Amino acid sequence: MSGPEHRLQLRVMKFVASAVTAPHRFASHDRGQNNYGKSGVGRHFWERQRGVKAGEPDTSLTVGGKTIHVELKAPGGKLSDAQKKEGAAIQAAGGIWAWTTSVMGYGEILSANAVPMAANWPIQAAHHDAMLEAAKAKVPAPKKARKPRAAKPSASRIARAVALQLKYLP
Repeated sequence: MSGPEHRLQLRVMKFVASAVTAPHRFASHDRGQNNYGKSGVGRHFWERQRGVKAGEPDTSLTVGGKTIHVELKAPGGKLSDAQKKEGAAIQAAGGIWAWTTSVMGYGEILSANAVPMAANWPIQAAHHDAMLEAAKAKVPAPKKARKPRAAKPSASRIARAVALQLKYLP
């Protein structure tokens, strides 16, 4: 249901909520998740009609009069051409754009842009990254084989059993 980028996005959201100390507004958009009950090309067409463009950054953080746009990638992930183009357009317009594959990387981007954060933000970021690694290592336990259920006795079978009990028991 949720892929590695989606889990990273959730961890970044929790990190921002706890580590950024100044008043801020955090927004995220996950095109990989089926948020609208639509799938595939139909969903992207529906989003495009509402102004969502291919390559838009996954997160936007507005704090202290500036907005920082960050594209999140799963470890080993690469930027698409549309993402590179959108990042260049944001930077050309004077905005801040970056991409990362970890919560620690996200924290470093915020720190480099002088975003006020809690003193222990590196510890928080490391914790969130460790939680992502743990989720990746988690393997579902195999299902135990269950004994087949016995069939429920029918009404006629119950009536025969009661008749036998009455006949042979005092």
